[in-house]
Amino acid sequence: MKSETVRINNKENMDAVLVAADAFLQRLSLSKKDALHMRLIVEETVGMLAAMVGTYQAKIYLEGDDKECSVFVSASTDMDLEKKKELLSVSSSGKNASIKGFMSKIGDMIENGFLHLDGSSSVQMAYGGTMLGYGYSDPGTLNAISGMDAELIWTLEAYRKHLPKREGTEETETLEKSIVANLATNIIVGVKKDDIKMQIIKSF
Repeated sequence: MKSETVRINNKENMDAVLVAADAFLQRLSLSKKDALHMRLIVEETVGMLAAMVGTYQAKIYLEGDDKECSVFVSASTDMDLEKKKELLSVSSSGKNASIKGFMSKIGDMIENGFLHLDGSSSVQMAYGGTMLGYGYSDPGTLNAISGMDAELIWTLEAYRKHLPKREGTEETETLEKSIVANLATNIIVGVKKDDIKMQIIKSF
């Protein structure tokens, strides 16, 4: 089954996403706990989109059944490396101080469109080898699985797998504190030119 598709224009129409999600989740034969977990994932996704800067157009919907459900986001952004530098130039540190939580970092990836950079090594250099550097998967394999037509693919599964197993680091603590990272089975983010697609998967 599939929910209504809600179009988002920057920060407009966010409440409609929650209304559409609630209506869809009521149609599924989920336990109260599973329905609550999906609602939390949707809320976090909406919060991420609302916090993004720059200009973007997005569509969001849910699809699934009582075994697995996904939140799908597709967005088009005009952010690139030069525009990002211009935005960050107003910060005394040259960094985006709001990029702290796990979902904020996912939103930063979507907002940047991976900074229009080709190749994980270039992205690693741009991001300091953390969030993006540890999360790359083979686009060919994942395109076949997810149906995404993407040039660059980042996944939570790969991030978890390749993240250095050092307790107390910023990356591990951010992951441990994230509602979505703890509830989601996987997250897939794919980029092709200015188009970004994200799928948050929850298996029950």
